[in-house]
Amino acid sequence: MADLFVLMMIVSAGRVPDLARAASLLGVNASEMDATFGVVPIDPENGKYAVQVRASAATDPRKSADGSSGPYSNPRIEGFGPKDGDQ
Repeated sequence: MADLFVLMMIVSAGRVPDLARAASLLGVNASEMDATFGVVPIDPENGKYAVQVRASAATDPRKSADGSSGPYSNPRIEGFGPKDGDQ
């Protein structure tokens, strides 16, 4: 069974944080982060980034004093109707 991940928002001023920094901000081990997803800029001018964390390690829904928040669901998005070439 595939690991279930949830989105978390982190706030980190300055340069783009790496996964280790993101994990530290969220209070989880870096091994609980989705390295393939990485750290995705959402609003880099304001230091906001998204990461995926293993659902079992994510904290309860919250918004912290530093602006980090989550967890948020991350449903798979797929197109509607037939794919090109399907009849």
